[in-house]
Amino acid sequence: MRYLAWATVGTLICFWLFADTVKHYSPHQRNPNELRFSHFGTYQDYETWAQLISAFEREYPGVTISQEYVVGWYGLYDRKLRQQYLANSEPHLALVQAISFHALANQFAPLPVPTDTELSPLEPYAMDNVAMQLYRKDNAQLAMPVTGGNLLIYYNKKCFARASALRGAPLALPSDNWTMDEFESTARALTCDFDNDGKLDQFAFWQPRWVYYLPFVWSFGADVLDESGEQWLFCGEAASTAIDFYRRMRVQPNRYSPDPTEVSQIIQDVGFITGRTAMCVNGPWFMPTLNATIDQDEYGVADIPSWKGQRQTRVTWDGIAASRRLSPSELANAMKFIAFVGSPEGQRVLTRSARAIPARISEQKWFADEHRNKPAAHFIDALSYSRPEPQSDQFRVIDRILNQHLSEFVTPTNTMAAAELLSQLAADPAIAPLNRSTDKSKPGN
Repeated sequence: MRYLAWATVGTLICFWLFADTVKHYSPHQRNPNELRFSHFGTYQDYETWAQLISAFEREYPGVTISQEYVVGWYGLYDRKLRQQYLANSEPHLALVQAISFHALANQFAPLPVPTDTELSPLEPYAMDNVAMQLYRKDNAQLAMPVTGGNLLIYYNKKCFARASALRGAPLALPSDNWTMDEFESTARALTCDFDNDGKLDQFAFWQPRWVYYLPFVWSFGADVLDESGEQWLFCGEAASTAIDFYRRMRVQPNRYSPDPTEVSQIIQDVGFITGRTAMCVNGPWFMPTLNATIDQDEYGVADIPSWKGQRQTRVTWDGIAASRRLSPSELANAMKFIAFVGSPEGQRVLTRSARAIPARISEQKWFADEHRNKPAAHFIDALSYSRPEPQSDQFRVIDRILNQHLSEFVTPTNTMAAAELLSQLAADPAIAPLNRSTDKSKPGN
């Protein structure tokens, strides 16, 4: 009896000491009807996805979606997501951005849809084809595009009115087919010293950071990297023209963008809303902020100005992917959720606030009609000349390097020529390996 008592006590002690460890490392049965979905963004994004999940669970009452959310910009979320995949603790479904898709692509399950037809590979979802290509690798569709946005030029009509009063003549609002020369002459007319004290009170344009300046670079006919992200292309006449144009925004004479010291503690959005700057480059996600702070009739959206008849702008798309480690039952439920996100109902939930445009082509007309002001329709129309930047981690490094060099280039005391700046960029240790086969002798390369 004594031995039985000791054996019982020993068993209880071992259970107390090691039960959690055994439970952690032992295989356990997962409920295939409970899926984790991870995303990032503002609290408004959280609420929007919560609404979509509620709508999905009403349609599929046997499936539960657990919402995992990272507040803020994509970089923080991307870091967490990569750590989760590395530890095999990733969510069943995740929102991903195209810029980091290829780094994670081998973690995603191929979507069970045909890929060898002339139709969009995700029929019947019928998504934007440019967006679809961003999430395809080795002929497999590994994520479905969800929502996106392109860059256009916002203008504050009150700033135009104030400049017109000062000039004594009406200043025309941007036309749908304006050129770089017209943009520059308009910008100079918008830049005003209203009280004649020698200090500028209204600037025409908030000088964009490098990625937001890409629409100008591309429209001038220049490029930074090839589509593979492995060859440097930013050299030649077109690149010099784009760089000189960027510098003229900030450097005398006739500058029309503020120096950071002149707008300290003001971000671009505040500068535009308050009328400190008359124009800025931004995406559809700026519309809800404007509609909540100023009357929608007080601002407008214009195309990127053209150069020698051509214009291009930058577009980004978010996608949704499923983990390749899902069981067949989990994958089946994940596909239901992905299909719902891409359905008309799901697309309308996600884009009703106008923070993004729908990836589903059939819903883009609804988006323009739902937000019955010209800006919404303008972003849809601009998809015809929109393109994504090269999708590689190398582009992130180059983005940082370009911003560093350009911030020095646009200082008033810098006398460097554009060609010299381009040579410095090409010789940068992070960029030099990409120059191995670039022919710099051809104008416009």
